[in-house]
Amino acid sequence: MVYIPDDTDFSTFRHQCESHEGWNSQYNKAGVTVWSQMQETKTVQKIKDGQCCGINFTGPAKQPGAF
Repeated sequence: MVYIPDDTDFSTFRHQCESHEGWNSQYNKAGVTVWSQMQETKTVQKIKDGQCCGINFTGPAKQPGAF
């Protein structure tokens, strides 16, 4: 099954990119900052960087980019 994101999904994604609330800075050097966020499950890790907004969803199958 494929899910097509709607405007609400993009709005939520943008808010996660722009907000630092709930995120922990893990790396900050040479103008690059990497943030991580604790999740309820240990099988998912969310990260973003400070140069561009990318959230990497990684599960047990180690499939980056799964949304």
